[in-house]
Amino acid sequence: MKILNVFLISLFLLVPIEAEAGQTETIPVGDEIYEWVYEYIEQLYLRGYFRELHIGTEPFYRGEIALSLLSLKNKIEKKEIQPTETEKWLIQKLENEFSYEISSLTAKNEDGDELKLGLDFLENAKFPKKEKSNFFEKGLPSLGAQFSANFSLLVRYNIDEFLAKDPYYTGKVWNGFAGEANQAYFSFHFRYFDLLLGRDKLSWGQSKISSLILSEGSLPFDMLKIQKRWGLFQGTAFAGVLDPINSDEGKEIERYFSGHRVSFKIRSLAELGVSETVVYGGEDRNLEPYYLNPLFWYHGAQINGNRDDNTFICFDFNFTPKRNLLLYGEFLIDDFQIEKKSKSDQEPNELGYVTGLLYAFPSKLNGFQMNLEYDRVNNRTYNQKNIWNRYLNRNKLMGSKLGPNSDNLKASIKGWLTKGLEAELGYGFLRKGERSVYSVWEEPWLYADGHYKEKFPFGVVEETNELLLQLGYSYDVALRVNLSLRYAKVTNKNNILNQKEESLDWGLFLQYHFVKHLP
Repeated sequence: MKILNVFLISLFLLVPIEAEAGQTETIPVGDEIYEWVYEYIEQLYLRGYFRELHIGTEPFYRGEIALSLLSLKNKIEKKEIQPTETEKWLIQKLENEFSYEISSLTAKNEDGDELKLGLDFLENAKFPKKEKSNFFEKGLPSLGAQFSANFSLLVRYNIDEFLAKDPYYTGKVWNGFAGEANQAYFSFHFRYFDLLLGRDKLSWGQSKISSLILSEGSLPFDMLKIQKRWGLFQGTAFAGVLDPINSDEGKEIERYFSGHRVSFKIRSLAELGVSETVVYGGEDRNLEPYYLNPLFWYHGAQINGNRDDNTFICFDFNFTPKRNLLLYGEFLIDDFQIEKKSKSDQEPNELGYVTGLLYAFPSKLNGFQMNLEYDRVNNRTYNQKNIWNRYLNRNKLMGSKLGPNSDNLKASIKGWLTKGLEAELGYGFLRKGERSVYSVWEEPWLYADGHYKEKFPFGVVEETNELLLQLGYSYDVALRVNLSLRYAKVTNKNNILNQKEESLDWGLFLQYHFVKHLP
């Protein structure tokens, strides 16, 4: 405790610099209320805007988006760029969301002290053709405080009826609702880096479906995070704590999580990123100093320390050969066999792949874009023989939502029919083999006669063909409505041979976002 007190006091003694308003507050990633912010930024990034952002490292800070919008506005006024009507509308909606931060920047508000109250409400209704309709509500109250432009705190809770019915949810349920803190952190802006202490969510990678190493669909966790940008480089590192598990003897086993990432911009042409994470723990295991050091190569430290921890490394990129065309990809290495000397070396490689493209249509179809993406995750990826090293946080996968032994091909076209009304038509083909990240670890290659080889996907394969039609209407940044129609045909459902199912579901999604600044 003394060490922690000294550490916190030393933070306040570091020399701060003048910061953008909102620099210390993150924009929640993987959050239904703020999903549109990332979607609009993605659409504008594809069309040549916001190219200074490291798009594969989320969440963004509110201050950096406000600063980018202010710079963009100046270029438009000087006629250095000429956005289309659709692009102007997207930019205007983002300016409305970040109006407080933008006004603080233009007024050069050095004090920056404020109190912010928020309340978000979501209604999610499902209307299956042959089943009873379901209605799920969610409320997210929040309280934030900004002390100068360099220090803030934020608490945002999630009171969720749908989460309470999730079979993997591990918390308490009260009157049909589950409750947890999605965000609860102190955030600092210093001369040499930004620092966040508390609970938040991270997403690293380029996938539009689900990133491989840190997915936007994962749960938030408690951590100490530092981040810094140097010219065309940006670095991020964190050390965190995951939920403990109980051993077969009933003893509580602590679990820890560390990661670091560096990304590099090749002007506005491309972005390259490399990330590494490690999950570790065990009986009588504590935080390891070498996993707290962002300059260490985690996998090398694990080998030298003779530990059986679970390390991951992922490479990602996006490349824009011309305006309106974006190519992207990810490559995840969980375990890769280099030597071929023993039976244990026949373990299949545990890898993940993502490849995709985005294309924005010009001329009369301006405002429409196409996305094509293929994702694959090999069998046993994210799993490990030590259950405390599985890539799980509160029983939910932190990597790709596909899970191991799965692949997915998705194609979609979406665009603006008119200002505020967006339509999307999508098709998906998903294959899921037997076993999952929750399955007991097995090593059949140790007992195989001759060379061991596995088919992909492994076992009886569940196949799903899905068609999705969505209409979304944005009245303003506070009120949004989405109507969806989904048709799915499943064969070998739940990996049971010849078990089939067809479904046709309507969905209605309503969200309301309220924020009040109290200077």
